[in-house]
Amino acid sequence: MDRIIKFLVIIFWIVYSSQVAAEKLQKKDGYLYIATFNVFKLGAVDLKYTSGSNSEIIPARIQNIANVLAVGDFDLIALQEVAHGKGGEAAINDLIKNLKAVHNLEYKAIHSEHIGRGLMAEMITCLYDPNEISPQALEENVLTNLIEIPGRDLVRSQWKAGNFDFTVISAHLAWGNETHRIAGYEKINDILHNPEKYSNDPDIII
Repeated sequence: MDRIIKFLVIIFWIVYSSQVAAEKLQKKDGYLYIATFNVFKLGAVDLKYTSGSNSEIIPARIQNIANVLAVGDFDLIALQEVAHGKGGEAAINDLIKNLKAVHNLEYKAIHSEHIGRGLMAEMITCLYDPNEISPQALEENVLTNLIEIPGRDLVRSQWKAGNFDFTVISAHLAWGNETHRIAGYEKINDILHNPEKYSNDPDIII
């Protein structure tokens, strides 16, 4: 490793936000800024996404989420509770458009397979700044794969920033079912103590 990249991992748990009036995060050179963000059924609530509308209007909720994310100008964001399929993908596309148009922030997205066994089919979506970081294929043409657990599966992806590469394992653990919840904790504990079982790279962020 030619240089050490320090990490500032910031976790946002946001339910609703109307207008965000906060100063931008003061970023430092040599740091990689990563966030995880629960967007609560994104793409499964607004009529635009559930009806397949072609409207160019971006719902207020998407704009509010963009306002929150823009405060951090993050390099990588793992979004939890995105609706799996066309509705979620359309909502993410609008989010990316708003981040560019309003905040001049450029992002691309990769989506996981379906995770979870709850009422809503959901996925993990990773937004990333292509000028700072890029996803790496886990196998041919595959950018994410699942670590299966009872409840909601974990999502594995690999990334490269400069000369530093690392693995991200995104978790949205089940809450209502105690057995599933404990299984999630146990799996994460196993990853922390036996990382070589889950990645060829020793650098893992959960």
